Amino acid sequence: MNRPVSSRWIPWFVVCCIIGGLLVVFPPFRMVSLDLARENAQAQAFNPHRFAVEFWHKQLIKSFDNAFEAEKVFDAMRRDRKAAKEQYARVVGLGGPHHYFLKGAGKVITVGKREVELSLVGNDVDGVDVVLVISMIFGNEVLNATGLVSRSQFPRTNDFNAISAEVNKIVETEIVPGFLEKAEVGSIVYFVGCSLKISDDDPIPIPMRLVPVKLEVE
Repeated sequence: MNRPVSSRWIPWFVVCCIIGGLLVVFPPFRMVSLDLARENAQAQAFNPHRFAVEFWHKQLIKSFDNAFEAEKVFDAMRRDRKAAKEQYARVVGLGGPHHYFLKGAGKVITVGKREVELSLVGNDVDGVDVVLVISMIFGNEVLNATGLVSRSQFPRTNDFNAISAEVNKIVETEIVPGFLEKAEVGSIVYFVGCSLKISDDDPIPIPMRLVPVKLEVE
């Protein structure tokens, strides 16, 4: 005996009800106002300037005490460059260039538009030991030398580079101007700085070129 025609639709009706319920609980899409969508996109957008400022004040400044004494590193480098690198340098990547994160006190030998030369305090001869790069600063020296921010933290290399550009801008606009107002030949400068990248094939890097992140004139 055949079932009534209407009874054959009951299973389909039940299935449709179940699917409808699932769509209500787990909608495949939702309507969002254009303004709200724009606000969400802006909130999630990467902001290298904000990241750099927070990095500077929340991480970098606190790390100054962790920098190695320049005089100690230079002495070690003159004795055994390879051993000094293993003990004091930070290597970027596998077999890549390395950087030093240094602090110390030096006497100003020359003041130029792009560089300031220092002789470490305590040296018998006023030879140049450190060259502070104070203008047209490029590269990822601060991030690489400190190791506080890694390229692997970001899905795009451009984000890492953008942060470095903002950090370099802080050096040029906030650290250097006040220093140049006071610095003159013979001044004693207390510095913390990050070396430019160094290759094992380079000559011994003394005088060492540093991007300064802290400068105080006595």
